[in-house]
Amino acid sequence: MTCQTQTLTKRLLNTAREISARGDIEQAERVYRKTLDIASMEAGANSGLVGIALIEFFSFYEDQGKEEEAGAIWNLVRDLLMYHYPELMDTRKN
Repeated sequence: MTCQTQTLTKRLLNTAREISARGDIEQAERVYRKTLDIASMEAGANSGLVGIALIEFFSFYEDQGKEEEAGAIWNLVRDLLMYHYPELMDTRKN
């Protein structure tokens, strides 16, 4: 992953937040989706950069009251955590 990818992702997330604040929810959603696509292609589907974008997208959906969409994004966050920390699923230790 390059510094350029990180910068682009951060700029896109800032843009999505600004668009959302102006009230153009559909456009903000498109920018969040594009951000996820770019982060995934450039840094990898299981990267921390994708994780950051997912959490921002989750918050966006929660703020909009879109529970179902937020839940779907949260499942992706959970899957990403399980990819990096599979021991979280080992309940024998608990």
